[in-house]
Amino acid sequence: MSRAKELNFFVSRGSWAKGVDWYAAQFDPAAPVRGESSPSYTNYPIHDGVPARMHSIVPDAKLLFVVRDPLERIVSQYLHDYSTGKQDRPLEEVLAEGGATHHYVVRSKYFFQLEQYLPFFPLAGILVLAQEDLLRDRAGTMRRVFEFVGVEPSFYHPKFERMKHRTSSHRRRKTWAGTAVSAVARRATRRFAPPRWIAWRAERLLVFPLARRIERPVLGGAFREQVMAELRDDVDRLRELTGKEFESWFV
Repeated sequence: MSRAKELNFFVSRGSWAKGVDWYAAQFDPAAPVRGESSPSYTNYPIHDGVPARMHSIVPDAKLLFVVRDPLERIVSQYLHDYSTGKQDRPLEEVLAEGGATHHYVVRSKYFFQLEQYLPFFPLAGILVLAQEDLLRDRAGTMRRVFEFVGVEPSFYHPKFERMKHRTSSHRRRKTWAGTAVSAVARRATRRFAPPRWIAWRAERLLVFPLARRIERPVLGGAFREQVMAELRDDVDRLRELTGKEFESWFV
């Protein structure tokens, strides 16, 4: 895998302008199989043209699409945005403003997102994985991934058992102290230009103790039913396309 987690190379407003040579340099040239993980690749229509760009560079790529309960994904994205200060209002108020076209909802329409790739990549070359399977049977799910991409399926590493980005780890960074420290960290990052993962860890180490813990919001009542109704057809089409039941999902 690339050292940086999210290269965003195939996003027009991301790293596309840096060119193919830059992209190739992010990987170990000796590795027989190379990969990267960029959630923005399934954020259509905010980021359009991604499958076409991807096909123009790596037409034989194998694609992994990790999905989760679409309601839980909406809450998770909001929680991330709220913790970083991108959102200040309650979740239901945010969704009510955008309705069915809000990007939180559209990004949880997995069939709609996957559909953008089907004119360019065969379905046999796309593995749809449920996050819930990774939680319940990590070893078995990783074996399926390794078999799919063509590497040793029995490989195991203790890091597979680590759990990251739990709700309890989210903090609201927009306290006066957290904001000040974060600004200093960003200036240092621009000046010294360390690798992205080092800059992220340094800012997290400095800001986290000064930030306020936040609770995971819950969509409830009629509003929850409204969002579920908006997602239901897409989930049904995803089930039909993949043959998976996603039985633990609320939708």
